[in-house]
Amino acid sequence: IEQLVLFPHIPEEVKLLSKEKLNELRERIVKGENFATLAALYSEDVETAKRGGELGFVGRSELVPEFTAVAFNLKEGETSRIVETEYGYHIIQMIEKRGELINVRHILISPKLPASEAVKTKVRLDSIMTLVRMDTLTFAAAIEKYSDDTETKNNSGLYINPMTGNSRFTTEQLEKVDPLTAFYVKKMKVGQYSDPFEFYNETGKKGYKVIRLKSRIPAHKANLKDDYQRIQELALEEKKQKTMKNWVEKKKKITFIQIDESYANCPFNFNWTSK
Repeated sequence: IEQLVLFPHIPEEVKLLSKEKLNELRERIVKGENFATLAALYSEDVETAKRGGELGFVGRSELVPEFTAVAFNLKEGETSRIVETEYGYHIIQMIEKRGELINVRHILISPKLPASEAVKTKVRLDSIMTLVRMDTLTFAAAIEKYSDDTETKNNSGLYINPMTGNSRFTTEQLEKVDPLTAFYVKKMKVGQYSDPFEFYNETGKKGYKVIRLKSRIPAHKANLKDDYQRIQELALEEKKQKTMKNWVEKKKKITFIQIDESYANCPFNFNWTSK
């Protein structure tokens, strides 16, 4: 699957309104108001807002880089300046640091996309695809010139399967990873383009995209010519499982194992109680 993706532009004045709102909240915190209370009332991160903005203990790799760079340099009780990430704008307060783990609160305000900008983006994508269908522009060239998706822009738009790391999907994998794209692909012929459709990426950002079905492999018995990579992946996974099982069996003989009674009847992947 190849894809051309456009994201609507959020005007600077809209971004400024979000930052002003967050600055007002920061001033209230600096003057003594409770961060957790304001997070519960105003943060647009719905899940953490329920906990007063608290993330719980996390490591560097669990946060986006811009957030990490600021959060890990805060002192206990300190509130950050505004931090911009792909999710929007944040202020962060350090609760506690334990080695390479931190527990912080944050308040997130995300700029709201005007409906007019969404319409403009869809019209722009329609115009680009008109050029492609008229053979004035190739789909690959359109992707390279116009696509806003950094992951596929320099790869001819090839959609990478996050479950395997390659560009092939089984029907089941695509339905699990991207149900909306799977819905369109089902109805498409090889070489066909979809109409532009609305989607939301993993951060909740609204966009529009067109997909092209580059190839489709009919159902068949697995063979080395067509399925070498998949067979290799399965063989490697089986080898990992066998190695793990052998290691566990070996360690069980020389390790004291005690299972808490509350977990005694749970279905374990390994039989920990047998020798």
